Amino acid sequence: TVPSFKTAVVKSLLVTEDAGSGTTITITLVNTSSAIFNVYKDKAVGSKETLELLTHPLIMEEGEALKVQAAQANELHVIASILVIKPTKVETTYRHKETGELFKERKDWEAKGYKEEDMAQDVNVVMPSLDLFGETK
Repeated sequence: TVPSFKTAVVKSLLVTEDAGSGTTITITLVNTSSAIFNVYKDKAVGSKETLELLTHPLIMEEGEALKVQAAQANELHVIASILVIKPTKVETTYRHKETGELFKERKDWEAKGYKEEDMAQDVNVVMPSLDLFGETK
């Protein structure tokens, strides 16, 4: 599960079956609303096989969880290479849905008598620069 105020980059996901009998696995991403997204569904892992399951980095947000479940209780090992990043800055603004008027703080629009259902909260998360793909010169 990604910690509070962080973003995670899952760079690699290795799965190894060591029992010699093979199995299938399901890998899911669960978001903060408990919605479940299949990354892999019933992926076959052969006897004594090692698989690299990600071809591109998987970006996960605060509170999201990555879950792995095997069909049988075999000797299955999962190794994830995960980089957890703290944002450099989080900027929150409030916008009136009809007029588009912007406010820096909640107290500012409350002072004007606007109701919460009239407002939208916009969050801009500034992340540090990451070079996930190296270059060869």
